[in-house]
Amino acid sequence: MGFKLFDLSEFEGRYALVIFNTIFGGGPNSLLMRLIREENSLCYYVSSYSNRMDNIVLVNSGIDKDNKKIVIDMIKKVIKDMIDGKFTDKDINDAKMEVLTGLSTIYDSNKTIIEYYYGMDTFKADDINTKIKKINKVSKEDIINVASKVNLEGIFFLKGDL
Repeated sequence: MGFKLFDLSEFEGRYALVIFNTIFGGGPNSLLMRLIREENSLCYYVSSYSNRMDNIVLVNSGIDKDNKKIVIDMIKKVIKDMIDGKFTDKDINDAKMEVLTGLSTIYDSNKTIIEYYYGMDTFKADDINTKIKKINKVSKEDIINVASKVNLEGIFFLKGDL
């Protein structure tokens, strides 16, 4: 499923979107993973990916074709629930911890150090200390605001025969 984001502020695009996506489907403890895989056993995997440069969120899932409609409805429900604030402070804190842990690994290899400084220069990204402060400032209201700017643009279903 492809979602387009409209009218994100700079803070929303750089920080709140990252936390939104981590809670939504960007990690193993995400709402999509809990609802669709763990609680209902309707997929092999489910995840989301956000790209602030293109203002998109993509959801990928490996499902049985017979479950297509119910899985699509569940993904839409998770978006609606997030707009309605139906996620916990624990969800927020866990997402922030996951993102901050990722930031802490930047200095672990030459490649990530180079990518980090390239990103700072190319995209006028904040330094790590500023990123940490801004990630920690993301509020539930910020996440709800991002969720309300997520609009379904298309659904693509791949099928194949073995």
